[in-house]
Amino acid sequence: MGLNKLMIETYLTLLGDELAKENIQGRVLIAGGAALCLGYGMDGSTEDIDAIFEPANLIINIANKMSLERNLDLGWLNNGVAGYLEQDPPYIRYKKIKGLDIDLVAADYLLAMKISASRLDSDDFADTAYLSRFLALQSPDQALEIFKRYFPDRELSENARANLEAAFKGLKTGKSTS
Repeated sequence: MGLNKLMIETYLTLLGDELAKENIQGRVLIAGGAALCLGYGMDGSTEDIDAIFEPANLIINIANKMSLERNLDLGWLNNGVAGYLEQDPPYIRYKKIKGLDIDLVAADYLLAMKISASRLDSDDFADTAYLSRFLALQSPDQALEIFKRYFPDRELSENARANLEAAFKGLKTGKSTS
């Protein structure tokens, strides 16, 4: 089931309500497609909300309970992205609601993450092209500068390099990359 912007906001509000019942102000730092939908103007939906959050165990328990009560996929909110985030990534505050601070990974950092991942069976290619347009980048070299700023010790895979070149080729010709 895809989650659009309205659904993401609704479920996060419900999560915040549950945290507030416990007198807790939690935090989610959202990456991936949900961040693109919420803060960076991408239309469409995402399969899940990739995030890191605190208090982690309580939020996982509430999210699992919501899965059952609202017929959501188990893992609609997950912390699988934690392994891809460096310590203290840059973020923007999207919203502060009752029980929950909602932050989004900064667009340039998200681009660096997408370049680094460049998974063949994912939306990384389309997301890289979208974020490059969003950030008004003019060349793959500008995107590589962003990648190196955040991940100076990571090597760019051949697949990532090819995806980046193709994304900018599509931007220059005006062809859709998604």
